[in-house]
Amino acid sequence: MRLGPRSTAASARGGVPYPRRWLVAVVMVGAVLINVIDITIVNFALPTIGRDLEASGTQLEWIVSVPPQAAFAAVQVDAAIYAFSITTEQ
Repeated sequence: MRLGPRSTAASARGGVPYPRRWLVAVVMVGAVLINVIDITIVNFALPTIGRDLEASGTQLEWIVSVPPQAAFAAVQVDAAIYAFSITTEQ
Protein backbone atom coordinates (compact mmCIF):
# COMPACT_ATOMS: atom_id res chain seq x y z
CA MET A 1 0.00 0.00 0.00
CA ARG A 2 1.37 3.40 -0.96
CA LEU A 3 0.60 6.19 1.49
CA GLY A 4 -0.12 9.59 0.05
CA PRO A 5 1.18 12.87 1.48
CA ARG A 6 -1.94 13.37 3.60
CA SER A 7 -2.07 9.78 4.86
CA THR A 8 -1.50 8.91 8.48
CA ALA A 9 -0.62 5.81 10.41
CA ALA A 10 -4.27 5.58 11.43
CA SER A 11 -5.40 5.28 7.82
CA ALA A 12 -2.71 2.68 7.17
CA ARG A 13 -4.18 0.58 9.99
CA GLY A 14 -7.70 0.77 8.63
CA GLY A 15 -8.70 3.95 10.45
CA VAL A 16 -7.70 2.75 13.94
CA PRO A 17 -4.85 4.78 15.51
CA TYR A 18 -2.26 3.04 17.61
CA PRO A 19 -3.92 3.09 21.07
CA ARG A 20 -0.79 3.29 23.25
CA ARG A 21 1.11 5.95 21.33
CA TRP A 22 0.92 8.47 24.18
CA LEU A 23 2.23 5.93 26.65
CA VAL A 24 5.22 5.30 24.40
CA ALA A 25 5.83 9.04 24.05
CA VAL A 26 5.67 9.57 27.83
CA VAL A 27 8.10 6.71 28.48
CA MET A 28 10.58 8.04 25.92
CA VAL A 29 10.38 11.60 27.26
CA GLY A 30 10.82 10.25 30.80
CA ALA A 31 13.93 8.33 29.76
CA VAL A 32 15.46 11.44 28.20
CA LEU A 33 14.58 13.53 31.27
CA ILE A 34 16.22 11.04 33.64
CA ASN A 35 19.31 10.99 31.43
CA VAL A 36 19.57 14.81 31.50
CA ILE A 37 19.19 14.84 35.29
CA ASP A 38 21.92 12.20 35.60
CA ILE A 39 24.30 14.18 33.41
CA THR A 40 23.63 17.33 35.43
CA ILE A 41 24.35 15.59 38.73
CA VAL A 42 27.59 14.10 37.41
CA ASN A 43 28.75 17.47 36.08
CA PHE A 44 28.13 19.14 39.44
CA ALA A 45 29.92 16.35 41.30
CA LEU A 46 32.84 16.13 38.86
CA PRO A 47 35.30 18.33 40.80
CA THR A 48 34.74 16.29 43.96
CA ILE A 49 35.00 13.01 42.07
CA GLY A 50 38.25 14.11 40.45
CA ARG A 51 39.73 15.25 43.73
CA ASP A 52 38.71 12.17 45.72
CA LEU A 53 39.81 9.65 43.07
CA GLU A 54 42.85 11.69 41.98
CA ALA A 55 41.63 11.29 38.40
CA SER A 56 43.26 12.90 35.39
CA GLY A 57 41.38 14.99 32.85
CA THR A 58 41.06 12.03 30.50
CA GLN A 59 39.60 9.84 33.22
CA LEU A 60 37.10 12.57 34.08
CA GLU A 61 36.05 12.73 30.43
CA TRP A 62 35.28 9.00 30.57
CA ILE A 63 33.23 9.51 33.73
CA VAL A 64 31.14 12.14 31.96
CA SER A 65 30.78 10.54 28.54
CA VAL A 66 30.21 6.81 29.11
CA PRO A 67 26.91 6.74 31.10
CA PRO A 68 24.93 8.85 28.57
CA GLN A 69 26.24 6.73 25.71
CA ALA A 70 25.24 3.53 27.49
CA ALA A 71 21.78 4.91 28.26
CA PHE A 72 21.33 6.05 24.65
CA ALA A 73 22.34 2.62 23.36
CA ALA A 74 19.90 0.93 25.74
CA VAL A 75 17.05 3.20 24.67
CA GLN A 76 17.80 2.51 21.00
CA VAL A 77 17.80 -1.25 21.54
CA ASP A 78 14.56 -1.08 23.51
CA ALA A 79 12.93 1.14 20.88
CA ALA A 80 14.00 -1.20 18.09
CA ILE A 81 12.60 -4.24 19.89
CA TYR A 82 9.36 -2.43 20.63
CA ALA A 83 9.02 -1.16 17.05
CA PHE A 84 9.60 -4.67 15.72
CA SER A 85 6.98 -6.08 18.08
CA ILE A 86 4.28 -3.60 17.03
CA THR A 87 5.00 -3.92 13.32
CA THR A 88 4.70 -7.70 13.42
CA GLU A 89 1.41 -7.69 15.34
CA GLN A 90 -1.52 -8.84 13.28
